[in-house]
Order: sequence, then structure tokens, then C-alpha cells
Amino acid sequence: MKRVTLSLLLCMLTVLSTNVMAQDFTQPINQQLTQLLEKSDLQSQDILWEVTADHVSTVSGVQHVYYRQMVNGIPVYGTESGLHLKSNGEVLASDNRFINKTTDKVQGSAPSLTAIQAVQAAADQLNYSVTEAISELEVIGGVSQQVVLSDGGISKSPIPAKLMYQLNETNQLILVWELSIQATNQQEWWNARVDAMTGAIIDKNNYMVSCAIEHDHSVDDVELNYNKNLYDIPNYQAVIAENNAGCSDCYEVFDLPLESPYHGARTTAMMPADPVASPFGWHDTDGAAGAEFTVTEGNNVNAYDEGMGGYQPDGGATLNFTGYPFDEVWTNANQFDDASITQLFWANNVIHDVFYQYGFDEASGNFQVNNYGNGGLGNDSVNAEGQSGLVCNAFMGTPADGASPTMSMFVCNDKDGDFDSLVVFHEWGHGISNRLTGGPSNSGCLNNTEQMGEGWSDWFGIQMTIEPGDMGTDPRGVGSYLLGQGIGGVGVRDFHYSTDLTVNPHTYGDVGSVAVPHGVGSIWSAMLWEVTWALIDEHGYDPDIYTFTGDVTQDSGVVQALALVTEGMKLQPCSPGFVDGRDAIFAADQAIYGGANECLLWEAFAKRGLGFSADQGSSGSVTDGTEAFDSPVPALNTAEEVCVGQGV
Repeated sequence: MKRVTLSLLLCMLTVLSTNVMAQDFTQPINQQLTQLLEKSDLQSQDILWEVTADHVSTVSGVQHVYYRQMVNGIPVYGTESGLHLKSNGEVLASDNRFINKTTDKVQGSAPSLTAIQAVQAAADQLNYSVTEAISELEVIGGVSQQVVLSDGGISKSPIPAKLMYQLNETNQLILVWELSIQATNQQEWWNARVDAMTGAIIDKNNYMVSCAIEHDHSVDDVELNYNKNLYDIPNYQAVIAENNAGCSDCYEVFDLPLESPYHGARTTAMMPADPVASPFGWHDTDGAAGAEFTVTEGNNVNAYDEGMGGYQPDGGATLNFTGYPFDEVWTNANQFDDASITQLFWANNVIHDVFYQYGFDEASGNFQVNNYGNGGLGNDSVNAEGQSGLVCNAFMGTPADGASPTMSMFVCNDKDGDFDSLVVFHEWGHGISNRLTGGPSNSGCLNNTEQMGEGWSDWFGIQMTIEPGDMGTDPRGVGSYLLGQGIGGVGVRDFHYSTDLTVNPHTYGDVGSVAVPHGVGSIWSAMLWEVTWALIDEHGYDPDIYTFTGDVTQDSGVVQALALVTEGMKLQPCSPGFVDGRDAIFAADQAIYGGANECLLWEAFAKRGLGFSADQGSSGSVTDGTEAFDSPVPALNTAEEVCVGQGV
């Protein structure tokens, strides 16, 4: 009788969901909630929910469903949960962050402050001066009273606001206005929760991730010598004599897999748009044959020189972006804007097209003006700002699906960051991890202390710039060109990336003693680098990273690494820690390759202390975890091991 009553109650409450897509997932979500009800982890009043996003992965066939708790018809911030179903309906992975006994915790059902008053209160606390009257641009309405407000002179974009509930420090669920202010200083994009009664900021996170190109040492005995690895590269000051006259849809760039000008010369990439990811080319926005722009703007990115008022090179009717002069030394007199913005436009489009192959597509929240009818929310191409200033830093701000991210690249030590493709890929990588973790509609899933955002971004950069002949033991730096260190420079991290423990000794046990988030991220990236080379050793290397098939006998090790890590981000919970990220990669391998890589994945993770017995503790802390170097793989003898999916 109890089970029947719970089932009926779940169905009744689910019908109240504000998201019509929720009906497609009523049964599997209700099954998850029933188990929590029966264990008294939730009460009957706690199980109202809404689906925030869902899609079927083109890589694994897994149905990814993201949902969250509702109270009084209002969403509860921090309860973002996930359910991931195989094609046969079997649950591959799930997580639930619903709050128990919400009725006892709820304080208030109507706000005292309007959305406009909440923005004004937030501006005061953030030391922003409202210089223009704030007005309503769009009223969406609903129980959450969603509205879009004018910028008030404090934001580069209109300010969205809606009502939510959030737990405060005294464990009470209070009404808050969630709002986003993209500061005019270009270094802050606050997503804040403001008490709807008092106007106090309860919680905030910065969409704009600072990537600390200024070297941040957390290991005192490592010395950074900017002159140690200076490397002579060709002088490109003169215009290339042969400027590809008549070339159509061409871009003169440091093409893949070159990391920077240190690693080779510019070549001409001809018609480089991938026909699946960018079927109408890089300069399209209407989904019909023919480019809408002859400058560096299109469906995936709008690249421009921020330091020169938005200047863009123009390739003309033939889209010929070649023949532009370049020199490695940036000066006020010689900024090489055409070459610089062309490189930035190319790099943003390339990583868009590459990760489309691995499931970062329209339905999963990628960055496009026109989604060509493939799901997701459009009008969110990347605003890529080149030469934003003479600051040794780079930024990436990623709001929820449907709002455009902003990438800001800077000049450092007379080096233009637009030419450091590893750094550009790193910034774009923040967009991938933020959109995929917890689903594309969530905005606060990578704000916990042990989150690995910087690690994924480093790994994306070094992964996409592996060259033929490279070895896992080779030392790889991040940002060595931008810092002017030469081809062998360590860049912005304390150690090179390498599978050689004498070059990079980091293990999971070090996360509590390094800087947050960059030091923590570098340890995760070192683990993913171990995974990459374990897969390459097993499945070989192929420089073509557009060739994903899902067949373990055909995909190269590089391709498999990209597939597993990207799909893993979809499978992991909101606010993940290292163990969460590791387990999600195992689940991805099971979904894509039938678990064929289980043995080598355990070996790779265990080598860096994230073995079977490792315990992350709370993902909100970096000091309560325990490293372990063991594997669950049972040894048959000294030479043979057995893993699920691999046979003997």
C-alpha cells in the first residue's frame, strides 16, 4: 500500500512541473525519488521537480537528463541532479541533491523586493555605480517572476533575474533573486543570489574565469626563469610574398597541431570548416548557402580586436584571410591585428568543430547563433576579444545556454596571446566544462573547491596540440609562448605535464597543498595526461582528431581520450570532485566502448593516487581526501589480469 501511495503522489507532483519535457522522464526520475522516499532521505513534500535540460549523446547514445527540486513552484538553487539512461532504459549513472524536509525549512513565499531593487542592492555591495535608470526590457513571468532588465550602466549586457529558493547559513530555504551582471571592467560576470527580503547577497559565483597567466607558484622550491628557454623563431615582419591570391575560404594561421609560433610556421588552411559541425561554413548565420559576413564573424564566434574598438579583418567576397604580416614581438606601432584576429577566429572555430565530434553539440549547449534545428538554445556564439589589454591574463565567461560567452585574450611580455593556441583552447575549454557539467541550463556547477575546471582546460590545450613523434614522457608547458619562455618553457604551472614522475610528481595527495583552482586543476590534468598516453600506447596515435567512430578497434588513443573525457563531463554530478570525475570516465568507457579500457584506466588513475580506494571526502574541500594507488583488477597471475568488458 505504501508503494502505491508514493507512486501516485509522485505522479501528481510531477504533473505540476513547469517543464513539459519532464513528462518523458516521469517514470525513471520517480523511481529514483521513490527509493529516497522509502529510506526517508526525502519526504512527500520534497519531490516536486522540473527538467532543466536533456539530450541524447551522439557519442554514447546515453539519454542525459538534468533536473532540480521545486518548492511552491519555484526552483531550488543547488539541487541540480542528473539521470543518465542507456538506450535500453537501464540507468548508467545518477545523482540526486534534493533537500530533505523542505517544509520545515521554507521561509517566505513572496518577495519584499522587486527584481530592480535587488539589482540596485547588489550593485551597492559590489561597488558598482548605477548610472542609468533600470527598467524592465522583457517580462517572462511565471511563479519565478522571470524578467530581463536594462543594464543600468553597470553591465555589458541586459540583466536577467528570477526568483529561486536557496539554503542559507542557518539551513533555512529563503527566497532569493538570482541575477547576472556582466561588469564593464570585463573581468567580472557575477551570477548572484540576493535575499528577496533584505537585499543582502547570499551567494555569488563569477562566470568570468581568470586563468592567471601571471605565474602562481605554490611550490616554493621551483624557480621560473623566463630566459632559460628562449627560442629563435623566424621573423615574420614582412608580408609573405606569395599571399595566396585568389584563394577562397582561406586562413593563414599556425595550424593544428602547432601550439604556437615556437612550433612551426604559418600555413594556409583552406576550407577548414567541418561539414557536420559547421555545415554552412564559419561565416554563416542563416542556415542557407552563402556567407553573411566577410569579416571574422559567423555562427560560432565573433572575433574582434577589443583594443582597437572592435576592429576585424575583412576577407572580402572570397573570404581570403591570407597575406597578413606577423612578428612575434608585439608593439604599439606593430600590433599585426589582421593576423592576430584571423588566428583567434580560426582557433575558436576549430575547437568548436572538433568537440562537436565528441558530443558538444547544439542539444548539449554548445555556442552557436543558429542551431540549425538541432535542439538547444541559439544566439550564443562566443564573443572573442583579442588584444584586450597589456595584462598577463586571459578570461572566459560562460553563462547558461542561450547567452553568449565572452573570451578575452591579452598581450603579455610583448607576446600576443591570440597566437598561443594552447591558451585559446584552454579558455574555450572552460566553456565546455561549464556547459556540460550539470547540464547546459545550470550556471553554478563548477564553483566548489575541488572542481577540476582548470585541469580540463589545460588538458584540452595540450591534447589538441600533440604532434607526431611526441611521447608521454616529454615535458609540456602551458602558456610558454605568451610568457616568452621558448619552446621548452614550463609556462604558468609549477611542473611540466609529463607521464614521468620525476618531471611531474603530483598525485592526488597534493591537492590540499596547492593553489585553488589552478594548482588543483593541474593535478587533475596530470591524471588525464596519464589516461591519454595509456590509451595511445594501447590504441595508437593518429593526428586526425575528427575521426570518432565509437569502435574501440578503429578509434585512436587520442580520439578515445577526447571521447571519454567529454562524455564523462556529462555524466558527473554538479560540484564534482576527483573521484566523481574518475568514475564518470569509467561510466563513459562503459557506454561508448563497452568497458574495453577498464584495466588501463585503473592503471593510469592509480599511478597518480586516484586508485580504487581513494576517497575524495567532500568535494567542497581539498583537505579531506585520501589518495590510494590500488586497483580493483584481480590478478590471475603475474602476467595476466581480467577486467569487465576486456576478457582475459
